[in-house]
Amino acid sequence: MKLQEIITDAEIDRVHARANFGSMSNRDVVNEGVLNVSKGYHCGYTQQCIIIEHGLAWPLKMMSPKTLKPKGERYLAALNAVNKVDERGYDLEERARVVATCFFDFQEKSELSIGGIYSKYRMNEVFEAAFHWLIKKGYITKTAFGAHNPGRYIYRGTGKLSDLKRASLQTISEHDFPLAFKNEARA
Repeated sequence: MKLQEIITDAEIDRVHARANFGSMSNRDVVNEGVLNVSKGYHCGYTQQCIIIEHGLAWPLKMMSPKTLKPKGERYLAALNAVNKVDERGYDLEERARVVATCFFDFQEKSELSIGGIYSKYRMNEVFEAAFHWLIKKGYITKTAFGAHNPGRYIYRGTGKLSDLKRASLQTISEHDFPLAFKNEARA
C-alpha cells in the first residue's frame, strides 16, 4: 500500500492549513511525526496535532501520544517499505546484519550505550533505522539509561542474535562506519 493511498496529498494539505515547518514538505512532517511516535521519541505539539488529526495517533487525552492507531501502523509499514533501501542502495536488513555483527557479536553478553544530551556523537538516521529493525525483530533490546541524561540508551543483544546471518568482512567494509555517528559537538 502506498502512502498516498492512506492519506492523500490533498488531505495532508488540508490538515496542515497554515502550519509552517520551514523547508520540510507537509508529507515529510507527517512522515517524521509517525516515525518519532513509533520510536517513542518526542515531536512538537503542532506535529502531534497534525498526526492525531490524520487519525494516525491516539488523541493526547485518551492514550499516550506515543501510540499509533491502526491507521498509523499501516502508514508506518508503507513508509518503511518506501525507506527499505538507503541512499547507497543497501537493504535495511543487510545494514542491520552489519550492525549486529560489529556491535553485538557476543549476542546477549553484548551491549552498546549511546546518545544523550551530553553526547558528542549521535547515531545517524541510516544506522538508527538498522537498530530499530533489530529491536523490532527481537535481536536487541533498547533501555533508557539514566534520568540525568535523557536520550541515552543501552542496546543489548538477545539470544536470538545467533539466528541472524553474520555479515561478511567485505560487506562490513562497504558500509561507512565512520559516518554511522554524527558529530554534534556543542560550541
